Amino acid sequence: MSADGFKDQVVLVTGGSRGIGRAAAALFGQAGATVAITYKSRKPEADALVEELSHQGREAMAVQADFADSAAPGIAVEAAVKRWGRLDVLVNNAGLTRDTLVMRMSEADWDIVIQTNLRAAFLASKAALRRGGGGECRAGELQRLQSRLDRSDQGAGQRGRFAEHHGECRRSGLHRDRAHQRASG
Repeated sequence: MSADGFKDQVVLVTGGSRGIGRAAAALFGQAGATVAITYKSRKPEADALVEELSHQGREAMAVQADFADSAAPGIAVEAAVKRWGRLDVLVNNAGLTRDTLVMRMSEADWDIVIQTNLRAAFLASKAALRRGGGGECRAGELQRLQSRLDRSDQGAGQRGRFAEHHGECRRSGLHRDRAHQRASG
């Protein structure tokens, strides 16, 4: 990203307090964006990133949101819109996995993974498209496109997000879809 490639853009990174989400939020900040992140339970890490971005002269905020709750994605989008008047970029990064073999996974564990990794991304994208001020669909997925036998829950959620995101961008008339899929690991 260029040093000012996202100047005057408002970016929301879900799951932004650590890992890939934190790195993405930091990069958007370096590229001139105003950044909102969500975190589930790691407030100190989220606050540290907000402080880091603020020291770089960027506006930033952290929103506590458990994406297992269907209301959380909309609340996170609304928090950014309320503070800055719009949302230009959404990075659907929040996710979880239950490390177990499919034959040992409970339906409850499967449901929470799909709710967090797939349904929440759909709800966040829907809220962002309704409230966003930009003319492009830039919601990104930072994910692994491979799955292993013992991680079928994660693979199902990721493939579902990929299909949902690209389809929604096209259906909403945002033909300049600049969504990115990045295979990692």
